Amino acid sequence: MLKLRWPVWVSLMGALSLTACATPQGPVMSAQAFESRYPPSSTLLGPGDKLKLSLYGDDALSGEYQVASDGTVSLPLVGALPAAGKDVPAFAKSVETALANGFYTTPKVSVQLASVRPIYVLGEVNQPGSFPYVPDLTLAKAAALAGGYTYRAKIGTIAIRRTGMEQEVVVDATQAMPLAPGDTVRILERFF
Repeated sequence: MLKLRWPVWVSLMGALSLTACATPQGPVMSAQAFESRYPPSSTLLGPGDKLKLSLYGDDALSGEYQVASDGTVSLPLVGALPAAGKDVPAFAKSVETALANGFYTTPKVSVQLASVRPIYVLGEVNQPGSFPYVPDLTLAKAAALAGGYTYRAKIGTIAIRRTGMEQEVVVDATQAMPLAPGDTVRILERFF
């Protein structure tokens, strides 16, 4: 059996504990910095949102449409229109403009948000999964939807990925941190 001398063993344990505590995503961002850089918005459209569209005087175009993964909505007659990043009135205006270019003289379009994309809560919660977004959803409410924190949860530090982000960011978050539709929240594990 290999016996390590006391100073070597302590230095090895120190190196192991430092690597275990490091976050692979990089430095921890404050909640205020995250919210200012990636503001939560439940009013902007994104992939997975469903819209109910009505064209006055023509039921052929009326129906439910979903924002595709590329951020567009495919409509009869006009094709794919960009929707991601727009609010509902701006998208309705772009539909009216597209239909006015040769199809209708003065189209009247009504667009309503039928449903928004869900949030995902992963990691150290009792029931991880996908949950429907509700207005004024906070981190505490999302954790409650997921059955609460496990005893290993590192409360106060999360990894989050918002729609449009390349990768998740580690955030020093409060329980009142607002979430947006499509957010993926990973509750991290504490080591001590």
